[in-house]
Amino acid sequence: MSENMADGDLDLGIWGMLGKRWTWPILKSIGSKEAARFCEIKRALAGISSTVLSERLLELEHEGLIAKTRDSSKVEYRLTASARELEFMLTKLDRWWSAHRKECQPVIAYQ
Repeated sequence: MSENMADGDLDLGIWGMLGKRWTWPILKSIGSKEAARFCEIKRALAGISSTVLSERLLELEHEGLIAKTRDSSKVEYRLTASARELEFMLTKLDRWWSAHRKECQPVIAYQ
């Protein structure tokens, strides 16, 4: 991570994007098949609003993590090559978290 000295904001890079709610589940949903349509992604992610899904898809497309393709009857989303590489690493992180979740729970101190 680097710090932007002009305005003092911390540049979170990819962590800023991945830290947003629904980003990783959206990537996983798209990555589970060759291509996914908006309604398929929404159906796979119970609780996500259409507005949030639209925003995240635009952000992921802007960051080069997904590609949006259109033909006369449908719009589909696919992971880019860089997102496939990222997916591999995040899947490993998911596995690590599953294995170590209990030991990583915060300690609550009572006074």
